[in-house]
Amino acid sequence: MTSLIDTLRPAPSPEWIEPEPIPDDAWVDRLAPDPLVARILWQRGIRDPESARAFLDARPSPAPSPWELPNMEEAAERVTDALDAHEKIAIFGDYDADGITASVLLTRALRHHLGADRILTLLPERADGYGLSLRGVGEAARWGASLLIAVDCGSSDRDAIAAARKAGMDVIVLDHHRITGDPPADALLVSPQLGDDPTYRDLTGVGVAWLLTSAMAQNGVTIADPPGRTERAYLDLVAIGTVADVSPLIGINRGIVRDGVMVLRNSIRPGLRAMSRLTGRDLRTLTAADIAFSIAPRLNAAGRLESPRLAFDLLMTDDPVEADRLAMEIERINRERKALAATILQQAVEAIVARPDWDDWPVLIASNTAWPAGMVGTIAAKIAEASGRPAILFEANDDGVLTGSARSVPGVNIAEMLGELDHLLIRHGGHSGAAGVSIHRDNLRDFAEELATLALAGDAELPVPATLRIDADIAPGDLSQETVQALAALEPCGRGNEIPMLRMRGARVTAYTTMGNGGDHLKIRARHGDRDIECVFWGAAHRSRELVRATSVDLVGTLGINTWRDRSRLQFDLKDFRAVP
Repeated sequence: MTSLIDTLRPAPSPEWIEPEPIPDDAWVDRLAPDPLVARILWQRGIRDPESARAFLDARPSPAPSPWELPNMEEAAERVTDALDAHEKIAIFGDYDADGITASVLLTRALRHHLGADRILTLLPERADGYGLSLRGVGEAARWGASLLIAVDCGSSDRDAIAAARKAGMDVIVLDHHRITGDPPADALLVSPQLGDDPTYRDLTGVGVAWLLTSAMAQNGVTIADPPGRTERAYLDLVAIGTVADVSPLIGINRGIVRDGVMVLRNSIRPGLRAMSRLTGRDLRTLTAADIAFSIAPRLNAAGRLESPRLAFDLLMTDDPVEADRLAMEIERINRERKALAATILQQAVEAIVARPDWDDWPVLIASNTAWPAGMVGTIAAKIAEASGRPAILFEANDDGVLTGSARSVPGVNIAEMLGELDHLLIRHGGHSGAAGVSIHRDNLRDFAEELATLALAGDAELPVPATLRIDADIAPGDLSQETVQALAALEPCGRGNEIPMLRMRGARVTAYTTMGNGGDHLKIRARHGDRDIECVFWGAAHRSRELVRATSVDLVGTLGINTWRDRSRLQFDLKDFRAVP
């Protein structure tokens, strides 16, 4: 049976974007030893041997220069002075995985010099709303901090920064979100959004925090985790935060995450080892995709339903017993998150389609008093993906204030549009694909209408048509674990460097069935030439009827290895299929 969310889809099946024909004189074989990898590189615009070698080079990358970020020199000097003077330093992070990993990184780096009693790490609760909070500033002031470092937040929090300055604290902001209005005048703001250099633009909060530690290390400050190691020991945290924030894995981020995954595979952090055991993931073979689908959701779940302090403590603890306890608690919360997410998604879609004219709106908006503010962002993302248009879900509070999360689609900068509607909003912040927003209920109608006008005036076609970009067709001989190992040269894969999308033409269907506890998924046994392959299409059981009379199909998906109970087998994760006439 088709799920309710399928009613939001702009088309029943995505448009397939064919691979660009490769000219005979392209010398593609010079790009990589494996022909399939070489073809994928060419399709992705990497078309000369030097660029291909640089892209595939798996050796550790030199750290990008931290000095290219505006105000980094002054920030590194101020923190170094605080360490030398043995000042009290307060760190205020965000409650998502990016903010949590950034807070852990700074806390570990600085406490080596000052001791735990001179570092206060503050994490917001959902009731605080978005950004640097006045509650956090007050707590830091009462504790006696002389320096406040806001990380993954603070770019637009002028009132809180002014309050911190009035309380006698210097303020450093390490952030990557869009800056609304002028940068705060009372803080040292280190942000890739300042200046015109696009090289660092995709850094996350934890990436900026790590570059601060790199700057301090270059100035002669020992950055140790544990003692005796360099700042590169924090790259596992940087990789987790970068992937979790869905930042593009190209440019600077590619090297950071690739090297961070290697650190993660050898991690001695008890919290990460405990989490990997609970999720059945082998740290030694972990990938960026495993971070995205296994580690990041669990770290985020703590802040979304209870407290980000749980995830922070998990990454901070050096006690394996405590790590196991915290990991199990977070696993419990994550199970609750999954169940609650299904309920909220159903309610949100029902509320959207209940409007007779819902399909005419370029931005989909819904609210509910029962929705936790920490959950609405992930559901908005599902609705945006399904509908092809931006979505905003609000938690409706009793005081008449709506607090919500927005998620966008390619070609629509949601943070920029919210900035143009500042006159209707209490506060907002974020980046092109995701943002947080608060608004008085009385302004919601005007907000929805003006936002729709802005969206329709933009260059993007809404709803954005669903597309599936095919990287390459694969021959039967490509269906092997050796091919999967060759494709690993393209890692880390994620936004901006997606897992290769491959097509099998004219595969013969030998069997199919539904699977999963609810029978929601579709499993297809197919034969491609002389090779048999198992294909799994998650959440697509309703499409089994398309196979009733089909004997031959074109299959598009990703090739991987499914390991279960120490047994590994080749698996094709389907993204779409078409019966061949």
